[in-house]
Amino acid sequence: MNKEVFESIYFLPVLTIAGLILLILIYIVFKYKSDLHKKDILLVEQEEKIKYLRQISAENDHRHITATHESEKEILELKHAIEGLETKIKEGTKNQVVSMLEAQKNKRAKVLNKAGISE
Repeated sequence: MNKEVFESIYFLPVLTIAGLILLILIYIVFKYKSDLHKKDILLVEQEEKIKYLRQISAENDHRHITATHESEKEILELKHAIEGLETKIKEGTKNQVVSMLEAQKNKRAKVLNKAGISE
């Protein structure tokens, strides 16, 4: 019976089709593994980029907050200087104090504009 199976006219086409199906399945498996590997590499790269961008964003936020605090500190110092000059106006020496007061007010206005804060 074995000899009859091998000599059958259907044996060679069935064997060829089975071989082709096996080759196609092997190709699909290797292609899937290759695509999966590429996607894993891409995912790692994207995670690294996200981590880098978060770090840059945190640094920028820190820089912005520091600049804002410095501007507020300078504004407060100028405000105290203006108050001191206004006190001196009340006491006397008007001409010198008035010009210094206007200069300090202008300087304070510039800092406020730079900081984007309106009074």
